This record gives sequence, C-alpha cells and structure tokens, in this order.
Amino acid sequence: CLSAGEAYDAMYETVFDLIVSDIMMPGIDGFEFAMTVRSLNENIPILFMTARDDFASKQRGYRIGVDDYMVKPIDLDELFLRIGALLRRAKSIAIVGASDKPSRASYFVATYLLSSSPYTVYFVNPVAREILGRPVYASLADLPEVPDIVDVFRRHDDLPSVLQESVAVGAKTLWLQLGSWHEEVARSAEAAGMDVVMDRCVKIEHARFHGGLNLAGFNTGVISSKRQLTV
Repeated sequence: CLSAGEAYDAMYETVFDLIVSDIMMPGIDGFEFAMTVRSLNENIPILFMTARDDFASKQRGYRIGVDDYMVKPIDLDELFLRIGALLRRAKSIAIVGASDKPSRASYFVATYLLSSSPYTVYFVNPVAREILGRPVYASLADLPEVPDIVDVFRRHDDLPSVLQESVAVGAKTLWLQLGSWHEEVARSAEAAGMDVVMDRCVKIEHARFHGGLNLAGFNTGVISSKRQLTV
C-alpha cells in the first residue's frame, strides 16, 4: 500500500498477521495510522521502518502501541546474526526489574524463558520475594553466579545505575528491552567491554532463532489472511 488510506481499505477486506509501516507517508502519517490500527486491533504486531532516528519519534511510536521500531537503512542479516550469536553464547540471564504481576512484560518474558529456553534465569527486584516459584534477588551482586545477559526492565533514568551494577559483577551483555534506548549507557557499556542490545525483546529474538515465534505470540507461517493448516 502506498498510503494509510489504501492500508485501511485492505484491512477491511483481509486479515493480516503483521503490519509494517513507515512514519512519513502522504496524508495520514504513521503515528496516526498506528493509533487507528491499535484502536481496532490490540494484538496485531506493528513494526515501524523509518528514516526518523530521533528518540522523540521512537518514544511516541512505542507509547501509541508500536511493537518494534527500526531505522533505515536496515541491514537485517547483520542484525539477526549479531543477536543470534549473543543468544547462542549465553547460558544465564538475569531479569532486572522482574515483576510478579502477570500483566507486566517482564513476567511474560520470564514465563517464556523458563518454559522454552535452556537458560538459567534469575530474577532481580529488591522488593519482591518470589516470582514463578523462583527466588528473587535484591541485586546482581547477590546472584549465585555472574549472568551472561542482564535483561533490563527499568525506567530510562535508572539505566545508568543498572549498567554500573552490571559492570561491577562482570556481566557480558547489557540487554535493554523493547522501547528502551540509552545512547550514553550503550557507549559506557561498550567502553567497559560489554556487548549491548537495545530496543529488542529477548523472548522474541530467542523464538526467532529457534523456530518458536508461535510461542511468543507470533504466527511463523506465510503472512496471509488464511489460517495455516496442520496435519
């Protein structure tokens, strides 16, 4: 489709499994388009692919319900190779900011990792005691081992302190979840010898490389309005 109007018409006739949209479009822009789509369908994944690289645009996109945001030009092969390599090397993941509330993203990620991944998963939250039947640690320093990946579910302003704690314990990778982006923290982490992933979901990326996107809430078949049949 060349415009949001054409996309609306197509959506009335066809059920799509994924929507990929630019922000800069004739007439209705991508933000308004995504808001309308989200008001009609809370579950369909929406991906922005755009040349707009400013934080304000990314923040606005995520706040209105976009699931992912990629900046052009995009080298998908390199992106997937790098993320896949990090996930293959890792043996343990510490979820910082883990929540015991089923409605929180960290809880959904934790459920997936415990049931569908080989990682040893640790929960870090100074106010929680138990999540999914597992003990919760007050800090990274309290963990019984150094985690390979520190998966962060914390506010933007808290990220520098999480980085300091990650460097202090010797973690290898700092992973900021979908919607989380901090250039200064990324530069400091790389200067300390850490790998950095920003604005990505561990659950989705692990499922992508292990054929389990259906477990993560995505249809891995051909993008089509037709239901995939299983024999």
